[in-house]
Amino acid sequence: MSPSISMLDDIPASEKVRRSKLTGKQICCRVLICLSISCAVLCAAIAALILIAWFSVGSVLWNIAFAVDISYDCDEFRGNSPSNFTINYRCPPLLEPLSQWPTRLAPFFVNSNNLEVVNFPSRTPDWVSGFGPANITATLMKQDIINSTSKFIITIHGYRVCRYRSESMLPSTMLYHMGYNILQVDLRNHGDSGVYAPLPYVSFGNFEHLDILGAMDYILARYPFLNKTNSIGLFGTSMGGATALVSFSLEKNFKAAFVDSPPCDIVGSLQKAAEDIAGKAISGVAMNAIKSMVPVKAPAMGFPPFHYDPYELLTNVDLSGGRKIFFLHIEDDAIVPTVNHFICINATKISIAKNQYSPNSIESYLGTIEFPYPITNRTRTYCNKHLSFQFVHLDEFRTLLYNFFKTNL
Repeated sequence: MSPSISMLDDIPASEKVRRSKLTGKQICCRVLICLSISCAVLCAAIAALILIAWFSVGSVLWNIAFAVDISYDCDEFRGNSPSNFTINYRCPPLLEPLSQWPTRLAPFFVNSNNLEVVNFPSRTPDWVSGFGPANITATLMKQDIINSTSKFIITIHGYRVCRYRSESMLPSTMLYHMGYNILQVDLRNHGDSGVYAPLPYVSFGNFEHLDILGAMDYILARYPFLNKTNSIGLFGTSMGGATALVSFSLEKNFKAAFVDSPPCDIVGSLQKAAEDIAGKAISGVAMNAIKSMVPVKAPAMGFPPFHYDPYELLTNVDLSGGRKIFFLHIEDDAIVPTVNHFICINATKISIAKNQYSPNSIESYLGTIEFPYPITNRTRTYCNKHLSFQFVHLDEFRTLLYNFFKTNL
């Protein structure tokens, strides 16, 4: 008999049972530990997947809200120029018959000899560090004679388009033919101004107003008499309208501002866009997903309300010395909800009341757009009515522009 077998035979039966039970418990413990570790790893993996999905969705939605694509946003409209342009609008019922536009727009075309493409730096932000000026491109539409009686208007396009689009081209050329010199600007991250690499996103006037203040600096340097005459006005559409309001609120050299459909409630307008894109039920989740991307995408930009918010600025806007604002909007605007019209006006009335400015410091008009036949497939990009008052009611729009600027600039 081998020694090992002899030793096992020497172990009492009770000890053998105890050792057998202990081994079973050890196996169970080890199994439980393995299962716990597996569950923890699985939970961590699920959490990681949820985070990845959350930030992936947030990144996509952030890009929808704030990112730019200059080629997509502008190249479609580069066939336009102040000398020859047409209406760019994705709603055939409002444009028909197309044959009308060459004749209706021709009176506003500007002789190419009076056009000059210019470049200048924006101002730099004073509320964040590390951001230099953006390089801004604009078209200067010059009257044949410019002297100390001359007046200038800076025109500002909207969100993810450029100065070549008709919503900028039509009012710019209308105003030119009223006798004003026009500086038609491409904002940073749009058109020929190119991408502003340190912050390649739109901020609804928060950073873009620096481009307009840079435009003012350029005009004042080139035409020094304007430093004494206070003869510079602003016109802006949509986000360009918000940019005009921020610029007007911060710089008293601007005498008058006419804004078409500006979003004074930026958060509310983004919320409406989120509802249109993601559905009302999860729009709040979508907004939170977008907001969560701020530290990753643009910590210096933040999330609206931005550092320079049009609503907050309007509640303290200086309307002394005959400075005036005109607010234009339309009912049933699918891009910038019409409630913004009243929010803008009410914000400005706060300043009027507490500073005892004249109630006539603001003018407004709420227009209507009627389709010639029912449209059942309206979307944010098709027949949205946004900014359509300009061409649907072309003569009335021109009259509003003329009366406001001729009286106040």
